[in-house]
Amino acid sequence: MNITIISDTLCNHNASCTLTVARAFRNRGHEVNIVLPFYDRLYSDIEEKFGIAGSFYVKLPQGNFNINLYTCEKDNINFYFISNSRIFGREKTWGYHDDALRTAVYCTAAIETVIHSIDSTEYILTDSPNTALVPIFLKFKYHNKHIAKTIKTYHYINSCSYGIYDTAVVTSVFGLSPEDKHILICNGSVNLTRAAIICSSLVFVGENAIGILYDRSNDIHHTAIQFGFKIRKYRSGIDYNIFSPENDPDIHKTYSSDSLYDKTSNKLFVQRYLYLQENEDIPLVVLYADCNADTCRRYVHNLIQCDTQLIIISDKLNSKQLPSFSEKCICIRDSSAETLKNIFSAGDFCLFSGFGSECGNAAYISSCYGCVPITPTHRYFDFGFTYFNKLTLDGNAYTYEPDLQKDIKYTLWDALGVYKHDKKAYKKLQQNTMKKIFSATDSIITIEKEAEKTCYSFI
Repeated sequence: MNITIISDTLCNHNASCTLTVARAFRNRGHEVNIVLPFYDRLYSDIEEKFGIAGSFYVKLPQGNFNINLYTCEKDNINFYFISNSRIFGREKTWGYHDDALRTAVYCTAAIETVIHSIDSTEYILTDSPNTALVPIFLKFKYHNKHIAKTIKTYHYINSCSYGIYDTAVVTSVFGLSPEDKHILICNGSVNLTRAAIICSSLVFVGENAIGILYDRSNDIHHTAIQFGFKIRKYRSGIDYNIFSPENDPDIHKTYSSDSLYDKTSNKLFVQRYLYLQENEDIPLVVLYADCNADTCRRYVHNLIQCDTQLIIISDKLNSKQLPSFSEKCICIRDSSAETLKNIFSAGDFCLFSGFGSECGNAAYISSCYGCVPITPTHRYFDFGFTYFNKLTLDGNAYTYEPDLQKDIKYTLWDALGVYKHDKKAYKKLQQNTMKKIFSATDSIITIEKEAEKTCYSFI
């Protein structure tokens, strides 16, 4: 297979890493290309390492945009960087008033790069709302070109952000004809993710977007069900070159699954840093909360009753929304990868509160650091977590059914009971958790099998 990954960033805030997927393809013998935007603030210091592959113009209704194309090769992966100082020479990557225009410029430039600079591309994988225009443009703006008829487009949904814009951008910015724009319109607005589901040859849904299969009032849910035979699960995994307790310089002590005793030092360090009582015997539980304050309060109440220390990670909740247990509970708003690593390196359990929390990659990171995940039971997806059996010592996590109100309480009692009364079993559980490899390999196999079926878009 010759696959080109068109992404808007190498690594997002919860560590869903484009390089992880690319390396998994490469390790299976496929030729891999990655197309990325060239952000001056990220790459300017290493620009001399890039070769200039050429320049061209992107023609859109709002004008012509000059594109410089840089290229480099690393670890047998070909990188192509789309550069335009007006579009990408900014302080942050996305989140501006003209994101629709920036998306149109980037996706058009990425397609032109595939056509003119990347030979023999068979599959295009897009992985964000900002790249969802690629399968749409191939369907409606490049339909007369031979490449649009031969390349299979795979779109990966792993976010609750869907690329919502005003309907006027369909023609004024994207340049689609009035006859074509109906495919993008949903409830009076442009929804790029919905259109990408319809236009792509195959759609993958990741763990962080699992809610679309449950929220029946969600427009994406209806589209996913309507075109359900195109939906497949996809695990992006984590990049173990980045998240590895054996070589992580940011945590207080490093350890592996064979030397978990060092985790106690991390625990005491984090307790002291967050002004919690220093006590290596009390269970330290991390609550990776969703945005539902009522649900979060219920989980906090259950955890505090179980005599634990609690670290709540949420950027959507504030302390006023939660019970006050200053000596046992603290809420932090920083959910960056560095914070997660430091907290998970000290925690004993991490509770993921329902489908509203983007728990996929965070759960993998917690596993990597021996912080045993307690996750919702996902009926449509296999996270790779199995319930720990205290008798056989099999299993690597705890799972609960979020629709059953008391199931989380019983699950917590079971997990904390093992921690408090059977340290040998708990250490075995930690080792099981840390030795489970979460990666993109299984997903790559899925893509290969689907590719063999020669998927065609049916519109």
